[in-house]
Amino acid sequence: MTIKEAILDNEKDLIKDFLLSCDLNYENTIEESLYAIDDKSNIIGTISREGNIIKCFAIDKNYRQDGLSSSLISEMINRLYQNNINHFLVYTKKEYLIVFESFGFKEIVSTDSVSILEYGIANINDVINNIRKNIENKFDINLDNEKINAIVLNGNPITNGHIYLIEEALKTANYLVVFVLEEDKSFFTFKERLTLAYISTLYLSNVIVIPSTEYIISNLTFPTYFLKEENKRNYEWMKTDALIFKNYFMKNLNIMYRYLGEETDNVMMLYNNVLKETLEDNCKIIPRLDNISGSYVRKLLKEGQIDKAIDYIPHQAKQMFKVIALGKNNE
Repeated sequence: MTIKEAILDNEKDLIKDFLLSCDLNYENTIEESLYAIDDKSNIIGTISREGNIIKCFAIDKNYRQDGLSSSLISEMINRLYQNNINHFLVYTKKEYLIVFESFGFKEIVSTDSVSILEYGIANINDVINNIRKNIENKFDINLDNEKINAIVLNGNPITNGHIYLIEEALKTANYLVVFVLEEDKSFFTFKERLTLAYISTLYLSNVIVIPSTEYIISNLTFPTYFLKEENKRNYEWMKTDALIFKNYFMKNLNIMYRYLGEETDNVMMLYNNVLKETLEDNCKIIPRLDNISGSYVRKLLKEGQIDKAIDYIPHQAKQMFKVIALGKNNE
């Protein structure tokens, strides 16, 4: 048995074929892959990573008692440390849950098919405890004694439709937490989206705008979100994302309702349905305001119609939006 790093395209093609035989897909965003071969050069196991996320782990069923799992995981962990990555996560089939737990990984959430675990110097509870402190300090409150609602948005860019959703969410709460997606895979950068959302809500003294963290709609929980791909594994990704929000964010931040905007995109309609299925009565879906969408604003910008695009932006953020938009047109 030999462990190698996949560097050549033909090596990656062999890994893809092996993963397909294990009912897994090799993702194009993967940064590093290892694979093990037997004495006949047949692949018998593989493991990959994207950033700090371990994924695409699979072992030939005939070699699961031979220590191969331990060898591959140990080698990948060593490589993560060599890259100064001290907190890492794994997205894997549920059947491998116990394998990663034996290395000290802690389960975050599992569905019937998949598990997400993490290991390292921080964990999801630490992250959410810090969010809780920030909210309580900003408003000088104890979250346990207040009615709190939440919205998760990409805000690419934030529009009057988002503001309508925010104002609707405030009707049933004392305070609202707006999570802006932290993944930088959108037309507007995370910093731009966060800034526009922050400026747009300054007039609302009971709203806090914060980064979503890697535990909400990210490469870990929902990697095809930003591509809007209709992938057969989307349901599992959506389910893990919804369960994490329910079991950690809603529970630890005392969130009553997560408010959603009505969707027309097939992937996002499915995601709304999964959230509704998972959060049940704690999920509220609000009809879209005048069919306003960030995609339409982006279309106008790409056509050079900045002045028309500004009409759909909250008035508090119009000036900043114009500065950002002009910069993008000059890139």
